[in-house]
Amino acid sequence: MPSSAKDLPEISKEAYSINWEKSNHFYLSGYRELLSKNYLRAIDDFKTALELYPEHRLAKLYLKKAEDSITEDVNNSYKAGINYFNSAQYTLAIHHFRQVITLLKYRTPPEGFCSVRAEKKHILDNPDFEKYCESEQKISEAQARISLGHGF
Repeated sequence: MPSSAKDLPEISKEAYSINWEKSNHFYLSGYRELLSKNYLRAIDDFKTALELYPEHRLAKLYLKKAEDSITEDVNNSYKAGINYFNSAQYTLAIHHFRQVITLLKYRTPPEGFCSVRAEKKHILDNPDFEKYCESEQKISEAQARISLGHGF
């Protein structure tokens, strides 16, 4: 085991350059995905870029932008789902609630959270988890109402 930094082998400039190039490739791919509003793919690419080259400034910046965009889209889809649900347009409500669940792929609550959240409300207040759980519940309610013939 090296006892100090000077005993560590130096990373060759070539290896450093190769990692930066690979990282930049993923950053550029992520940037294209972000522009196309494919936020989950953009996040995957930016995270890969940062794994390869942790100091990639633009990958860090745009990872944050992609995450912020997801938050905005989650909020908009959730509001739309609630509005459609409240106006008995259940099929549209289900579509928007499913979008919420899909967008929260990286921010899902722990297993079983939704079933016990009512009594644990004081322990963990996470807006993403709440929207996820509410979306699951509203999808079930909407599907039940559709099967009863209440709304299309």
